[in-house]
Amino acid sequence: GATDSVSHDVTVTDGGGGTGAFIEAGGQVVMEAEHYSARFDRSGDAWTETTDPAGFTGEAAMESGPDDGTRLRLQDDLASVAPELAFDVAFSTTGTYHVWLRAWAPDVKGKAMFVGLDGVEASSGIAAGGYGSWGGGVGEWTWSTNGRFIDSVVVEVTAPGVHTFQVWMGDDGVIVDKVVLTTDSGYVPEGGGPPESPRDGAAVAVATSLFLTI
Repeated sequence: GATDSVSHDVTVTDGGGGTGAFIEAGGQVVMEAEHYSARFDRSGDAWTETTDPAGFTGEAAMESGPDDGTRLRLQDDLASVAPELAFDVAFSTTGTYHVWLRAWAPDVKGKAMFVGLDGVEASSGIAAGGYGSWGGGVGEWTWSTNGRFIDSVVVEVTAPGVHTFQVWMGDDGVIVDKVVLTTDSGYVPEGGGPPESPRDGAAVAVATSLFLTI
C-alpha cells in the first residue's frame, strides 16, 4: 500500500507570434492595432475591431465609437476619460521615438488620436492624414506623425525594459490600423508599412506528477 511520486517540469511556449511584450530591435517596433496588450473602455466609448473599410493590414483595425460626435483633447485628462489601447513593448534601445499611426478618418471631425508612454501623454495629438490638410485622411488609409504645431509626435524611452505605449481616442469614429515607433527621424512608412514586430511569448512551467503504487 506504499506510494511514491515523481514530478517533472515541462516548459510550454507559444507556437505562434507570441502574446507578451512586443520586442523593439534596432530602434524600431511595429504593432498591429488589434494586437493590443490591454483595452480600456471609458465614458461610453470603446475601441472595437473592424474589417470595414478594406485595406487594413493584419486581421482587422480598431475603430473608436460609437461615432456620435464626441471629441476629447489633452486638457480632458485622457487617461481617465478616453478609450485606450495599451501595448507592452520590451525596449533595449533608449532615446526619442517618433510615432507613426496608420489611420482612417470617416470625416473631418473624426481624425484625432493621442499617444503616450507609461501614462504620460505626448505634447500633441496625431490626426489621420495630418494636421496640414483639412480633408487629409478622410476616406483613405494614411500614415501620420505630425502634431498640430510640431513636425513629429514623439515619446521618450529613458531606460531599457518593458514600457507601455498608449493610444487614446481623440475623436470618435477614427480608425487606427498600425503603429510604428522609430528612433529614425527621417523614416517614413509606405503602403501597409513594415511587418509586425515579434512578441516574447511567455513560457509557462507546468508541474506534472507520476504516481507509483507498490
